[in-house]
Amino acid sequence: MISNYLLYTLPQWAIFAGITVIIYGWVEQKEIFERIGLAIFLILSLFAAYILSSGILISAEYLTPQEYALPEEYLKEEDIPKEGKLIPVYWGIILSGILALTALILKFMKSSRSRLFLVIASVVATGMFFMILAVIKNQ
Repeated sequence: MISNYLLYTLPQWAIFAGITVIIYGWVEQKEIFERIGLAIFLILSLFAAYILSSGILISAEYLTPQEYALPEEYLKEEDIPKEGKLIPVYWGIILSGILALTALILKFMKSSRSRLFLVIASVVATGMFFMILAVIKNQ
């Protein structure tokens, strides 16, 4: 079983490492580091897909059928557990990985649009980094 601590920290460290390596590769004009950063995002998206598919963050575990039937005013955001709040983050990480895969493929094809997908993947990953911080802060 994966601990909750790992669910928060592993994506944050991977996002931080990926963005750092991408920025270093961009500044130093070393394409291999950009590819390594994109590969980090891709591996992180595989981890996120595993977490979501294995049922670790299934929302059905946190709401009973009676709570599903309640009107929306009875369901408050603070009633949602931390793990339930991480579900959109993990979907965003998967999106970032798809964008990183697209950027990697375009890099191998020597397309100029690879930079666009690299930047978009980095921005999405940065957004997920701050969403994890918000979940941790609002515990």
